[in-house]
Amino acid sequence: MGRRRNAITQARGIVASVDRDLLSTQAALQALATSHRLASDDFAGFHARALEALDKMNADSIMVLEPAGQMLLSTRAPYGTPLPLVKVPALLQSIFETGKPAVSDLLIGPLTKGLMFTIAVPVKREGSTTYALSATVAPQQLVHLLSQQGLPDSWRAVVADSSGSIVARTHEMARFAGQKVLPDLARHMDIAQEGSFETRTQVARPCWMPP
Repeated sequence: MGRRRNAITQARGIVASVDRDLLSTQAALQALATSHRLASDDFAGFHARALEALDKMNADSIMVLEPAGQMLLSTRAPYGTPLPLVKVPALLQSIFETGKPAVSDLLIGPLTKGLMFTIAVPVKREGSTTYALSATVAPQQLVHLLSQQGLPDSWRAVVADSSGSIVARTHEMARFAGQKVLPDLARHMDIAQEGSFETRTQVARPCWMPP
């Protein structure tokens, strides 16, 4: 029982660390969403402002999107560069329907074509959401957070998204990124906020898997 309690305590610490990191990026986006340049549709001016803000965020890029998913600007490209339609309907639907921040599942970046997830906040004008302001984050950011937890080398810690895809992993990240967690772990994640049970990892080593 002591081993299980220790695993759950460590898992809580990981969750708190990840939450702090995501909330920090969300808060920075919410402050940026109040920019007068964005309010006046001065996208060229906002592009420059977003580049400045990005230097102080744990993110790889900042985007502004319309409700249909059209990207209006991205800090990954010079302003005025033609940009693609972004296929993140669940995230955008949540932003424009609820007017609240949201985090996407793991996806393929529209410009980099690499794995990423996004944190998005609404940009409001006269009480209505007009745009979504989004920051893209590479999984390596969460891998870095996991590496700072001081877990025993024999442990395997995983961060999974709502679909059960592996976003970050303490070991062999390049091999397992984007794969689904094992079915028994997915079932336990669906039915409990936290807990422990005996299973095997993708490399068939017995371990306790905290949520």
